[in-house]
Amino acid sequence: LMFLGRSKVSSITRVASFCKRLCECALYWPPRTAVRAIEFVHKVFIKYPALERMFSSEEQAGSGLYLQEMDDPDMCNPFATCLYELHWLQIHHHASVQEAVARLLEFARAEEKKHRI
Repeated sequence: LMFLGRSKVSSITRVASFCKRLCECALYWPPRTAVRAIEFVHKVFIKYPALERMFSSEEQAGSGLYLQEMDDPDMCNPFATCLYELHWLQIHHHASVQEAVARLLEFARAEEKKHRI
C-alpha cells in the first residue's frame, strides 16, 4: 500500500520490481487473487508513469538480465525485461483475469499514444 500513498517515496526501480513480481505471481494465483493483483498493478502504473517502459519489449531501460531470485528489489534489474506475464495472462482460463489484463493493456496503449503525439 505504500506505493499508492500520497507521496512518492519509493525508488522507481523498487516499484518496478514489485510490479514485476506481482505479475509473475498472478500467473499461479487463483483467478480472484490474480485479478486483484492486476488491478493493483494498474493503479501503481497510473501513479508512476515512468513504469510505462515495462510494457515494451523494444525499449529496455536497463542492460543485463532480470534477476528474479535477488532478495534486494533494487538490485534485480526489473527494467531489463518487459511484463511478458501479462501476455500469458491474456489467455488465462478465467474470463475475469483476461478482462483485468485487457484493461491494463488498454491503459498502456492509451498512454503510449499520448506520448507519441
